[in-house]
Amino acid sequence: LGRCTEIMASKIPGCTNVICYYGSSTYDTKQMARLIDLVVEDCKQQGIETMEEITADHVQDFLVQQRKTKQPATIARYASSIRGFHADMNFMHGFDDPCINIEVNTVRKNLPDICSVEEIQALMNSFDDQDPSQYADHALLETIYACGLRVSEVTSLTLNHVDLNTCTIRVKGKGDKERIVPLPSGMTGFLKYYRDVIRPCLIKEKTNLFFLNGHGRKMTTA
Repeated sequence: LGRCTEIMASKIPGCTNVICYYGSSTYDTKQMARLIDLVVEDCKQQGIETMEEITADHVQDFLVQQRKTKQPATIARYASSIRGFHADMNFMHGFDDPCINIEVNTVRKNLPDICSVEEIQALMNSFDDQDPSQYADHALLETIYACGLRVSEVTSLTLNHVDLNTCTIRVKGKGDKERIVPLPSGMTGFLKYYRDVIRPCLIKEKTNLFFLNGHGRKMTTA
């Protein structure tokens, strides 16, 4: 099951060797072999001996049966592999494609739980800004929330990444790709006080990291 690349004659009378590759499938050999075994066994139970006998109902019934014991992600991969196989057989050999009208349902992803505006406000108001360590934590969380940054991104910011004059932050994200993120004007005074007054109180050794923890070190994501 995959994409056909070459058809070869077989030494076994009445058989043809089909060489395939798996394309973008994430299946390994064992997983693909397991799917092939399931399809072959189902065809035997249905009395199907040739490609021409396979119908859309057969494919749909097979997937329905597999849903009883398999996870949705597995069923989606099964359906995608079966559709790819029949599409190739149709293209290369003219077999009818029983999967044309069979939809492959994507796996539903559950959205993460998020805080309400009231909960965010309560969190931001919980800091004692008279304490340099808590002010630093407060500044970091305000930056994450206001700019939509990942924790790993904000903890890696350096002094030259945060431009309070132009109200922008230069962020290095996944794959070392850089992007410019606007900083809300209401944040500049808050971060300027952190940079000029609070941060020097936290420094224990020379560093260009913008955000420091209470021990003067890089904030961690733990």
